[in-house]
Amino acid sequence: MSGMFNFAPESNASYSWSHFAAGYIAVGAAASQGPNIPCEMVYLKADPDNDGQVWVGGSDVSGLNGIQLEAGDVFGWIPIKNLNLLNVVGSDASQVLHYAIVY
Repeated sequence: MSGMFNFAPESNASYSWSHFAAGYIAVGAAASQGPNIPCEMVYLKADPDNDGQVWVGGSDVSGLNGIQLEAGDVFGWIPIKNLNLLNVVGSDASQVLHYAIVY
């Protein structure tokens, strides 16, 4: 993970969260756990410049087991308590997965 954008909007009584953050995960050909970042919901987007696929899933994620994202595909909003509950793997070592979280 590198670089993060943080934003704290005015409090909204309709939601339990009051902050927004965004960043990205460098996805390799070996499965890896997401970063340890607490959140309440996540929105994922495969980088539009990816030349392969990214799979998102649990600890057993693989090219045969997980949600497949092609370049530019999105997946979310997903209720989840920490990004480290997600695991990712790419079709090769040069994929990027962007995320936006609320917490």
